[in-house]
Amino acid sequence: MKYEILRKKFKNTLVFDQKSIKIVDPSFNPKLLFDWQKKGLIKKIIRGKYIFCENELKDLEKYTIANLIYEPSYLSLESALSIYGIIPETVFAITSVSSNKTKVFYTDIGPFSYKRIKPSLFFGYTVINQAKICYRIADLEKALLDFLYLNPKIKTQQDFENTRLDLTLLQEELNQNKFLDYLARFSVKSLDQRATNLLRSINNA
Repeated sequence: MKYEILRKKFKNTLVFDQKSIKIVDPSFNPKLLFDWQKKGLIKKIIRGKYIFCENELKDLEKYTIANLIYEPSYLSLESALSIYGIIPETVFAITSVSSNKTKVFYTDIGPFSYKRIKPSLFFGYTVINQAKICYRIADLEKALLDFLYLNPKIKTQQDFENTRLDLTLLQEELNQNKFLDYLARFSVKSLDQRATNLLRSINNA
């Protein structure tokens, strides 16, 4: 297979792999992938997954890649809270949760961090789907609960302020009924108390 054919076949694909190429060309020689990398035509994201170097990646495309390189997963924690404007900083790593083990990938397009949650907690996300952009992101309420669940030392109003959560914006944007419904599905007593403290801080903001 020539590179031009690869580019044509996968022009609408953000991330492609050897398996996908083999479907198109069963006789494909994997050594070509190394040759194309050396020529700066493709870039390896993680083992076995590649993107075209000519693609200038925007944040939305990186969110899609985050879902694709480690499945199942969805954006959550600091990344989701930053997207919703709840924390002011641009997050260095793209953060997600997964029902697989905790993992961090350091790639040429930036780090991708995944924190493990139990399979029963893999819910509360929305699928954003437009053109070749398709990714899963936690609802605001679930992103907050994932954040609290995975950071058990965050307990008090001072802790919430130290994380720079915008409590005033949360007062406007958080659906507290949905938050409490999601909280009940965690069935973790220590989380119940910390979530209650957060709601109290939000309502007093």
